[in-house]
Amino acid sequence: ENNSSENTIYYSPLSIWDGISVSERLSGEGTEESPYLIQSAADFAYLRAGDFAGKHFKLTVSVDLADNAFHVDSFNGVIDGNHCSIRGISNSKGLFGTLGKNSVACNLALYGDVVAAQNMGVLAATSYGKLSGIVNYVSLVGNGRLGGIVYSSSGIFENCKNYGDIKGQWDIGGIVGYIAPGYQSTVSGCVNYGKISGTTGVGGIIGFADPSASIIVTDSVNYGNITATWGGGGIGGNISRESVVSGCESYGSVIGDGELGGIVGKCSGKLTDNTNYGRVSGK
Repeated sequence: ENNSSENTIYYSPLSIWDGISVSERLSGEGTEESPYLIQSAADFAYLRAGDFAGKHFKLTVSVDLADNAFHVDSFNGVIDGNHCSIRGISNSKGLFGTLGKNSVACNLALYGDVVAAQNMGVLAATSYGKLSGIVNYVSLVGNGRLGGIVYSSSGIFENCKNYGDIKGQWDIGGIVGYIAPGYQSTVSGCVNYGKISGTTGVGGIIGFADPSASIIVTDSVNYGNITATWGGGGIGGNISRESVVSGCESYGSVIGDGELGGIVGKCSGKLTDNTNYGRVSGK
């Protein structure tokens, strides 16, 4: 990656979920010093037992959901993926419904194939917390609003990557699809490799930020091709007046009818020190 001669490869054992088994308790104390250890797929299913506010979890195995439906309504704890993966994701709602404002998720890879519901991200529908080192390989096809990592956010994204192709209708982003009214979000060091396509508000990193919302995107890169009818850009489809895009690069093509840009399709905010290398074509 990036012409690097050094790469780190992580290995973890794999535990396959039968769709039923749930552990009654986990090893550890749930603290930062002694987190609850997820050592099997049944341990991972334990996350559905509550939102675990302030509790710490750490994966020691990768989990294969084997296309069984799995969804956690809300989570407000800390989960360290420990460079493990969650595979076989097929639930149209994604892994989590809501990640709370005190939640943290890091160092976790996501695999699967999903026909998405409305307002869906592979990791979560909505995140108010901090996401770091989340890597998505899941491709999404749906009739609504979608995000490669999260659909709607008022939180933080650091060093997240999307490799999945995402095809939806509007507010489609490789990392995050939508910043709702009054929400504030920051994205830094994130990368999109997937093809992102939809009708309006389509971007490699962010789809659409509401006029009363704010998003700051810094040092992020898009390599994926963007296809939009209106409002399509390599980094953002449509950003609001209070938003900033700075130090970003886009290499993918942007194709559509109108309101298209190499960096942002429709911009009411501030663009600083960005570079577009991709072809932009439309009517």
